[in-house]
Amino acid sequence: MRALIEPAAVAEYGLKYVMKTSLINFRSRVIVQGCGPIDLMMIAIVRLVGVNNIIAIDDDTKWLATAQQMIAEC
Repeated sequence: MRALIEPAAVAEYGLKYVMKTSLINFRSRVIVQGCGPIDLMMIAIVRLVGVNNIIAIDDDTKWLATAQQMIAEC
């Protein structure tokens, strides 16, 4: 469980930075480049704030499949 603290903190910091600019809302289209642990955490956090249009980009099919499941299920 402790292994998830840093990815969550990095994703939350990135989201806080974007929220300050007022560039993101529930109608936004968010593109996440990469589907590693921090990127998957970002997808989860962006979903929690209400964004429904998320695009994940990665060349590794295993990570991309995980991201697609997260986007579809959240």
